[in-house]
Amino acid sequence: QSESLVVCDVDEDLVKKLKEFRFRKETNNAAIISELY
Repeated sequence: QSESLVVCDVDEDLVKKLKEFRFRKETNNAAIISELY
């Protein structure tokens, strides 16, 4: 559920990336964390 909390704070563009990266869950988490931080 951590992803849902992140989506609430991220921009719509990042949300779209999240959906696209969902296919790669592991890479998705790393990529999002890198962008946010």
